[in-house]
Amino acid sequence: MRKNKGIIGFFKGFKYAFKGIIATLKSERNMRIHLSVGLNVLIFALFIGVSMTEYAVLLLTVSLVMSLEAVNSAIENLADRVNPKKDELIGKVKDISAGAVLISAIFSVIIAFCILFKPIEISGLFTAIFSSPLYSILFILLELILILFIIMPERKAKK
Repeated sequence: MRKNKGIIGFFKGFKYAFKGIIATLKSERNMRIHLSVGLNVLIFALFIGVSMTEYAVLLLTVSLVMSLEAVNSAIENLADRVNPKKDELIGKVKDISAGAVLISAIFSVIIAFCILFKPIEISGLFTAIFSSPLYSILFILLELILILFIIMPERKAKK
């Protein structure tokens, strides 16, 4: 009987984690920006043919930025709940947390540039996309969907 409780508890942990991811995506515009940019980078990398190692590095950097954004959001929400008034120490903690996200985002852009900046492949990809009406429409639709995803109104997470 105890084993079942352990297995159920294990899967409940995943349920709560996914609930947290969804709540962060609903309530935090920056998380939606990170996800959208990350998806663009990962899709682009597939089409220009990066190595598996380079792709793994890109996955790692995207996941790092998104993970730090989630932690930053959690810290900010908790700090606001603990003390809704302006507090110097809480403000410092929130700034440090936001700074961690910024550091990871800056370095992920540098890493992506180092891996993806291949002028011949990029030129060929855009030529292929925009020489086909179907690919052009799909590309534009994907970008519009991602923009709408980013600007969708923020909603407070349900408790």
